Amino acid sequence: MNDAERAAQEALRGLGHAGTELRLIRLGENALFHAPAMEALLRVARPQKSARRIAGTIKLARLLRAEGIPAPEPLTYPGLEQPVVGVLGTVSFWRYYKEDRSRHVSFEDFGRLLREFHARASVLERCLPQWRPLEHTRRRLDEARQQGIPPEWLQVLGRRTVQVDEGLQHLSSELGQGAVHGDFHRGNLLLTTDGPILLDLDEVCVAPREWDLAPTLVARRRFGLSQQDWDGFSTAYGYDLLQSPAARPLVWLRELAMTTWLLQQCGAAREIDEELERRIASLEEDDHKWTTWNRF
Repeated sequence: MNDAERAAQEALRGLGHAGTELRLIRLGENALFHAPAMEALLRVARPQKSARRIAGTIKLARLLRAEGIPAPEPLTYPGLEQPVVGVLGTVSFWRYYKEDRSRHVSFEDFGRLLREFHARASVLERCLPQWRPLEHTRRRLDEARQQGIPPEWLQVLGRRTVQVDEGLQHLSSELGQGAVHGDFHRGNLLLTTDGPILLDLDEVCVAPREWDLAPTLVARRRFGLSQQDWDGFSTAYGYDLLQSPAARPLVWLRELAMTTWLLQQCGAAREIDEELERRIASLEEDDHKWTTWNRF
């Protein structure tokens, strides 16, 4: 977090806003800081993340907004060329949206929002990259091997990676290839007084459309989502992934990605290490036994 904040302050200094107060909102794949004086959200990516891909995300957000998709708005300042690349991280500037906690989106609404996203974003397919489903997982595992991660964990994760890879090679998609969000879960939906904003566009690409339904099915499997909510989501979208042959490899891929994401924070807190042990042990359970996971 300290490196991310220094990267953000360096970018602010380049705009003539040195010393601007920053408030950490979230620390995950990116660090998110709110700069209240500027009503800006600063998104700091890890140094190894491609600046070209971040620039692509900024361009994509503008294209999605032009198609009526509620994407976040990149900011413009005199002299600002986004993103700002620094030694400690790459920074992009976005409009800050205040969450309206009085609003609620049902899983039916969530399913309709996904259906609308797939329909509206389809016109942008020629501009989007192809899906690279195991790219982040393999990078994270390579990094973990250099960081003293327990070898028995790496063995389980390595076996699951091979299984997922084999499953994806034989994936049968009934919905076909199309523009997908790539990380479509409720945590990436911000409810504001102006309506919902669909966050985190880094993984938007062309992929089997079933991939965007997998996070909600994992919520059913691992995080206590009710069957009623799953049915509402599936009915509103118009497809039940649970009945699809694509369900297993896509759910396994999603769970593997969520586990290796958390693996990057191994050793940061006892609760994280305990959750990693829980998740990794549960990856090889049979389909009749679901261990509940904790959210991070």
